[in-house]
Amino acid sequence: MPNHERNPDGSARHRASAMDRARRWHAADPDPDDRARLLSLIDEQDRSAIDGLFDGRLHFGTAGLRAPVGVGPNRMNRLMSAITALATARVLMEQAGTDPVGPVVVAHDARRGSREFAAEITDALCASGLDAMTISGPAPTPLAAFAVRHLDASAGMVVTASHNPARDNGIKVYWSDGAQIAPPVDRQISDAMDNLFVDLWSGGQIIGPHGPARGSVEDLGSVEDLGSVEDLGSVEDLGSVEEGTPLVEAYLSEAAGLPRSEGRHPVVVAYTALHGVGADLLELALGRMQSVELVQVASQREPDPLFPTVEFPNPEEPGAMREVLELADAVSADLAIANDPDADRLAIAAPAEEGGWQVLSGDETGALLAHHLFTLTSDIDDRLVATTVVSSRLLGSMARADGVHFE
Repeated sequence: MPNHERNPDGSARHRASAMDRARRWHAADPDPDDRARLLSLIDEQDRSAIDGLFDGRLHFGTAGLRAPVGVGPNRMNRLMSAITALATARVLMEQAGTDPVGPVVVAHDARRGSREFAAEITDALCASGLDAMTISGPAPTPLAAFAVRHLDASAGMVVTASHNPARDNGIKVYWSDGAQIAPPVDRQISDAMDNLFVDLWSGGQIIGPHGPARGSVEDLGSVEDLGSVEDLGSVEDLGSVEEGTPLVEAYLSEAAGLPRSEGRHPVVVAYTALHGVGADLLELALGRMQSVELVQVASQREPDPLFPTVEFPNPEEPGAMREVLELADAVSADLAIANDPDADRLAIAAPAEEGGWQVLSGDETGALLAHHLFTLTSDIDDRLVATTVVSSRLLGSMARADGVHFE
């Protein structure tokens, strides 16, 4: 591999060796444990390990970042979280031009390192001059996406690896529409990260326009300290996922206003959070419907970053719903539902005619939801549904049959 890279202007520059990168990462890393581990590798001149950690870096896409937690730019850690936030802030400011940039919602799940990574993101946003609005404690990703639109935020950043294995963590980014980023924003954030790495590998500090992010210098103090510095962003606490919190109450109000049919009551639902963060908000939402009896898998209700009762915490994986289906049998449930750890994915199972349970595919669940909405909105003109290119064509056929516009 040639020992050069490209500057942002396209000119060639010397490529820092993996050992040089390790030393510069060590100088910038805000995590004392990671610094100690890395210093040990540097002192031992463990070039094989250092090459594996510092040859290349994670690349940002529409799904954000996901990787094992560890040291260096190929892993998820506090410094990668700060770099991602600084890059996102740069893109937001470039898009805004001379207009002010709205606040950024910051949330996290219950995985290893999530709270610390979210704090680093908050600090980096404030160091860039942007305001941050943080959800206290672990929160479902959909609540953060809702907060972006509800609070007129410019973006949202959620620390989560979704349904990945326990060793992983990651970052998802949502734009002002409350949806995950789409091209070209992902490329713009990735390019901004490239430029930050150019600065880091050349020995410079990683800085926002109003000062360095905490961790790129020896000590800038806490989030509260950053918020008190002139020209730095401020931090607003949105509260935790509990009844009475304004954000949660707004979310529950929106959920209560969704169209629903008046069927037989109560519907018995067996549910598992798969050791994730979905249970608290779901309990509040279904509790207010007064038409659902919720029965939960107790061993999987509380957040646990080790996911001890499942091999892979993805509800769509074979075996992941075993405990909730056993519970559904025991209580003669009408439905069995499983969320993934950050509660933005779910799997549904219904009783099969021949006995047992039929786990629905995503396309089958989508078709049932569409039928439900078509039935309840038959008196509304100019209805529109949209789908993705990887989804079944069934929705299009259903829409045409019901006189619904389809894209």
